[in-house]
Amino acid sequence: MFSKMGNAIIEEYRNFSIARRMQLFDELLYSELSQLESRVVLKFINSVILDERENSYIRKRAVEELRNLSTIGIIKSRNILSTLIDNWADSEDTFFRIVQN
Repeated sequence: MFSKMGNAIIEEYRNFSIARRMQLFDELLYSELSQLESRVVLKFINSVILDERENSYIRKRAVEELRNLSTIGIIKSRNILSTLIDNWADSEDTFFRIVQN
């Protein structure tokens, strides 16, 4: 049932170029992540969002994917709130502050 490609994407994500990571969020990731366990998806997306070294566009797309996966019921809305509020509460990261507001 679970996507082998989705698991491979998560395992290899950090080795991809920025262009490839952008392409994944723009074209492919949604369909692949929607087939994985919600806790695996949430952990992956949170790691992208919370990584201050990650490209801002990619982090923004990760937030959008988190919202999309919540809309279709794969991730619970309380998990989004946890990511956007609890995990970012003490951060001085400008990206977080903009998304939170």
